[in-house]
Amino acid sequence: MIKIYSQFLVAGLFQTEDHARHVLRSGKRANKVDALVANRMVRQEVFDREDPPGVSVLLEENAIRKAAGGRETMKTSSSEEGASGQGNLTGAGPRVTNLRVEFDMIASMALSGTESEECVRGILESM
Repeated sequence: MIKIYSQFLVAGLFQTEDHARHVLRSGKRANKVDALVANRMVRQEVFDREDPPGVSVLLEENAIRKAAGGRETMKTSSSEEGASGQGNLTGAGPRVTNLRVEFDMIASMALSGTESEECVRGILESM
């Protein structure tokens, strides 16, 4: 079982080539970046095996919303249509469970920003 938590970036196993190139290029020569990107793409082949490993991924919202490489790169990274229409970072394989549905269900029950502020203010005032 591969377990991944990422607060700021989409994990390399799930980056598209363009996204990986943007993330890896900082301060590196072009030929070095090409090699690093190629290695990253080869590592993703683990999911094409006859018996691929299970994967549990937890990404902070910022990792998805942050436009690494700009909007076009992220659009390409999330071109597969997801449960809420916002997309997946990779194509959903036969053993991928999309937890976006559960997140959307939880988010739909959450307080709005204004309601949250009123709730916190009420708690602070009652202390």
